[in-house]
Order: sequence, then C-alpha cells, then structure tokens
Amino acid sequence: MTLDKVKFLSRYIEAFKYTKYGFYRVCTNIITNNYRYGILVYT
Repeated sequence: MTLDKVKFLSRYIEAFKYTKYGFYRVCTNIITNNYRYGILVYT
C-alpha cells in the first residue's frame, strides 16, 4: 500500500515537472515566434 503511494507520488511529481517544462517551452516558443514575426514585419 505504501509502496504504491510512493510510486504514485513519484509519477505525479515527474508528470508535474514535465508539464511545467512543457509550459515553459510553449511560452518561449511563442515569445521567439512573436520576436521573429516582429522582425519580419518591421524590416
């Protein structure tokens, strides 16, 4: 029972790290795309 809980918690933590990293990647992608688009528009 406790081992299952530990496994579940570790899996949840890994999933949280992954989603946090994914969200960070999405934000940086949006920012860089907007930056490139701005360069294309302004030059």
